Amino acid sequence: MISPSEIATFLECPRRHRYAYVEKPDIPRKVDANLIRGTLGHAALEQFYAVEATGRSVELLLTNTELAYSEQLASLSPLHSDEERALWAAFEGAKAAVTTFWNTFGQDTTHPEALQTEVRLSRNLPSGSELHGILDAVDDQQSKVVLMEFKFPAKQPPRKRYTLWSPQHNYYAYLLDTERLVVVEYTVCAAKETRRYQDIVVRQAVDEAVKIAEEVVVGIERGQRGARYGFQCERCPYELLCEARLIGGDE
Repeated sequence: MISPSEIATFLECPRRHRYAYVEKPDIPRKVDANLIRGTLGHAALEQFYAVEATGRSVELLLTNTELAYSEQLASLSPLHSDEERALWAAFEGAKAAVTTFWNTFGQDTTHPEALQTEVRLSRNLPSGSELHGILDAVDDQQSKVVLMEFKFPAKQPPRKRYTLWSPQHNYYAYLLDTERLVVVEYTVCAAKETRRYQDIVVRQAVDEAVKIAEEVVVGIERGQRGARYGFQCERCPYELLCEARLIGGDE
C-alpha cells in the first residue's frame, strides 16, 4: 500500500522515506505552525463545502477552525510555552486565511450542492500494489469530476499554479477511475489573499505518474535509502539523524 505523499517523499529523498515510513525513529516533537495552520484550514473548508451553499457562512468557517484548533490542543497537550505560541499562531493564521477565502470566494455559487469531502479512495496499480489517497473535496458532476484541493501557504499565493502540484492530482485522477473529464481546482488561502487555479488532467500524464509509482514501489522493495541533500533538508524532521545533512551532499 502506497500513497501519493509517500511517493513524493521517496522521490525527494529515499532516506527520509525510510525514516518516515519504515524505521520510524523517535525524534523530538516539533509543533510546526505552518503545518498546523494547513490542518486547521483544511478542516474548516471541508466542513464548509460539506453543506449546501445556502448554509455556508463565514461564521461556519470560523467555528470549524476553532473546533479543529481545540482538537489539536487536546491531542498535543501538554505543551510547553514555545509550542503554545506556535499553535496559537497557527490558529490566528488559519482564521485570517479562511476569512480572506470567504471575502473572495465564499459566496461563489460554482459548487452549490453539498460535496463529498475528505474522500478516501484506493485502487490497485497494474503490478498489484495498492495506491490510496484522501481527496479534500469532490464535485461529481454529470459531464466532469472536479477535484478540489485546499492549500494554506506560509506566504502569499503564487501568481500561477506550481507545476509541482501536478503529480499528486494525476494520482488522484487515477484513483477516481473515471472516463469523464477530470478538472482540478486549487484554492490557495493566505492571510491577505486567496487565489484559485484550475487544471485539466491529461490521460498521458496519469499513465506516466502510474509508471513512476510502480518504479517507486520497486525501489522501496529493494531497500533503496540513499540520502539526497537539498533545500528540503531545512524542513526535514530527521535532519539530525542524516549524514547527508552533515556533509552537504548526496550519500
